[in-house]
Amino acid sequence: MKTSEKKYYGKIMLFGEYSVIVGSKALVVPFTRFSAGWDNSIGNDVSETIQQSRRDLKSWLHHVSTNPETSEILDTELLRKDLENGLFFDSNIPQGYGAGSSGALVAAAYERYSTEINTDNLPLVQRRLALLESYFHGNSSGIDPLACLLGKPILIDENKQIHFVDLKLRQTGVSIFLVDSKTTSKTGPLVEYFHQEMHTYSFFKKVDQIYIAAVNQAIEGIVKNETDQLHSAIKQISAFQLNHLKPMIPVHLEDKWRSGLETDDFTMKLCGSGGGGYMLVFAKNPSKMSQYFEEELVIKLT
Repeated sequence: MKTSEKKYYGKIMLFGEYSVIVGSKALVVPFTRFSAGWDNSIGNDVSETIQQSRRDLKSWLHHVSTNPETSEILDTELLRKDLENGLFFDSNIPQGYGAGSSGALVAAAYERYSTEINTDNLPLVQRRLALLESYFHGNSSGIDPLACLLGKPILIDENKQIHFVDLKLRQTGVSIFLVDSKTTSKTGPLVEYFHQEMHTYSFFKKVDQIYIAAVNQAIEGIVKNETDQLHSAIKQISAFQLNHLKPMIPVHLEDKWRSGLETDDFTMKLCGSGGGGYMLVFAKNPSKMSQYFEEELVIKLT
C-alpha cells in the first residue's frame, strides 16, 4: 500500500561541485530517470532490499535524533513509529553515483516529518536540509536535497541566493551525457581532501582565480545559451579537475578524459563529488564522442 504518491527524482549537479563550497555559483537539474518515494510493506515476507532500506533509515534516524543540531528539525518519534509499522523508502536512485540518492531521502523525510515547513524561506530550508544530509557526507551544502525537494532546476548565485531557471539545454549547441564509471565512491573523504588542499595557498589561489571563474562562466553560458562561452569554460573546468582534483577521477577514465581535452571531440567533468559513479560528458559532435565510450553505459541527458 502506498503511503505517499509523490516521487522525489534524482538530481545532477551540472556545475559547482566543490567550488560552491568556496563561493562559486552552482547549477542543479532534476534527473527523472531515477526516483524514490515512501512505501509500506507489512508482514513477514519482506525482501532484503526493504529490510536494508529500513536499517539504513534507522541508522540515519538515530543520528538525527541524537544530534542537537538536527533533533528538532524532524518529528523523529513519528518517523520511528512509521518504520515500526512497515514504512520504508523505495528508491532506484543509484548510491555513490552523484545522482542524489541521499538528497532524495532527506527531501522526502523533511517534507513528510518536518516540525515546521516554510518553503517561502528557501535559504532556511536549505540550511536544515544540509544538516540532515551531513550524516551521509560529513559536510553538505544542502543544494542536492533542496533540488530533490523542489523538483526544478535551481541556480545558487555567489551570494547563496536561490533562483529557479528555465533551462533550454537543447539550444546550447552542446549535447550532455552521463558515462557510468562502474564504480562507486563515498563523498565524505573526497570533500575532506578538497578542504585539506584548500589550506595550501597555491591550490587555494588556483581555485579562487581559475576554477571558480570557469564554473561561473559555464553556468552563465548554459543559462544564456552562449555556446562558445560554455564550451570554453567546460574545457577549463575539465583541465583543472584533471590536473588538480585527480583523486576524484576514476583511474580507468583518465586517458579518455585527457583524450577529450586533446582532440576536442568531447569534454569530461565530475558529476557531483566524483571518485566513481557518473561522469558528465559534453560534446558538440555526439557521434565522435560515442566512439570513445563503446564499453561504457552512456546516458543522454539532452
